[in-house]
Amino acid sequence: MLDLTRRAVVAGGGTAVALAGVPALAATTTPLSIGVLTPANTSRPGSGQALLDGLTAGFAAAGRKVALTERPIAFGFAGAADAATELAAGGAQVVVASVSTLSAREVAAACAEAGVGLVVANVGAQVVDEPLAGAVQASLQHWQSSLRMGEWAAGHLGHRLFAIVAAPDAGYDTVYAVRRGFTSAGGRFEGLALTHGADSGTVEQAARAAKRSGADVVAISATGRRAEQILRACRAAGLRAEIVLDSLAVDALGRAARGTYSVASWAGRTDAFEMLGRDAALLVAEGEKRLAGRGWDRLGDALAGRTVNGLVVDKRLRTVSKPLVVRRATSSVATRPAVRGVPASMRTIDPDRVAGYVNEYLAT
Repeated sequence: MLDLTRRAVVAGGGTAVALAGVPALAATTTPLSIGVLTPANTSRPGSGQALLDGLTAGFAAAGRKVALTERPIAFGFAGAADAATELAAGGAQVVVASVSTLSAREVAAACAEAGVGLVVANVGAQVVDEPLAGAVQASLQHWQSSLRMGEWAAGHLGHRLFAIVAAPDAGYDTVYAVRRGFTSAGGRFEGLALTHGADSGTVEQAARAAKRSGADVVAISATGRRAEQILRACRAAGLRAEIVLDSLAVDALGRAARGTYSVASWAGRTDAFEMLGRDAALLVAEGEKRLAGRGWDRLGDALAGRTVNGLVVDKRLRTVSKPLVVRRATSSVATRPAVRGVPASMRTIDPDRVAGYVNEYLAT
């Protein structure tokens, strides 16, 4: 990992870092000023540093010198828009914001007013159904991965699905995307058990309910220690169904996730947030070429409909997609096509849906 402080640093330095499929270019002399809003106080304490490392590597690979100024934003992202305004006032030409989709609206308005570019680089736990003025939205494609997981599971693991959801993680589009994918591929949804809430059952009760349902696939939507507790309860109950997990939970659980399946936009030992930073850097570098001196607040327009090193920028939404990987524990099983736009299976809203969490960094 590169050692970055929480002050302005110069990255790239004329030395290109080799990235697969990304040609190293001659470095530009004048550093590009990038302000970075990183998530603080999350369940993944190294995610902000990993994002910075990825930005550094991505800009170096593109041959672009940059000065990165980091501004950590606490849980809930209060003050993110003000921080973006301050970064712009300090000379930032582009802001890379690791904030939620909901918080990004205010950040985008602040960046547009200041005339700076914006790349939202987040988990992607919420569906984006409208573009942000002047911005590009890159993510770990969390809900898209869950949708593809459901589709793949219905075709390869079984035809009956039961879901176990931890209440603190229940307010993300990611949670119901796996069910939508499963049923859209011909599978049947058998039911749901809620855990870790004031009115919820225990993890042991949830595991027994999953077993009684007769489902051959069980989807666990939970993070951190909650995911581990549910997984252990399922194994203790003698559950024979195949288990699909949240992709970030799999990485956090390590060996405890053995035998489970997930879908992600990264594979192997790649750090998810470092990859996200690299992607954001490559988008900015390409955008600069296409802007050709025009204002940075037109970054989204410059990249709309373009493909940048395998990253496809949706022409209308300005969201970024790429192929996804089916994983069993830590090994790759298959690839799945990218999810572009918002498919029909994700447009109908469940009456009890609560997709309104401000935080996407699983910090609860």
